[in-house]
Amino acid sequence: MTAMVSNPQHSIQSIKSANLVGILKAIVPRSFEKTFDGIPLEAINQAIKICIRGLTREQILTGLNTVRDSGFCPDPAMFRKWCLGITGFHTEQQ
Repeated sequence: MTAMVSNPQHSIQSIKSANLVGILKAIVPRSFEKTFDGIPLEAINQAIKICIRGLTREQILTGLNTVRDSGFCPDPAMFRKWCLGITGFHTEQQ
C-alpha cells in the first residue's frame, strides 16, 4: 500500500504504509504490540495509509521523531496529529 504525498519542495513521493508500520514497530516494539494488540497487520497498514494521506515526507519524519522521543506508539490518528506538530488531545498546531 502506498500513499501519494505532495511536497512543495520535491516531486510527488510515494510512502509505503507497510514500511512505515515496520519502522514504528522497530522503534517502539513493546508499545507497538500494546497499541495494536489483536488487530490484523493488514488493518494496521490500511489505517496508517488513510492517516498519512496528504502528508509530506518531512511531516512524517516529524511524527517518527516524536515516536522516538516519547518511546510510545500512538494510534494512527494520533500519529497524524504528531506529524502535523499537534501534541496532546487538542487540535491546535504548536
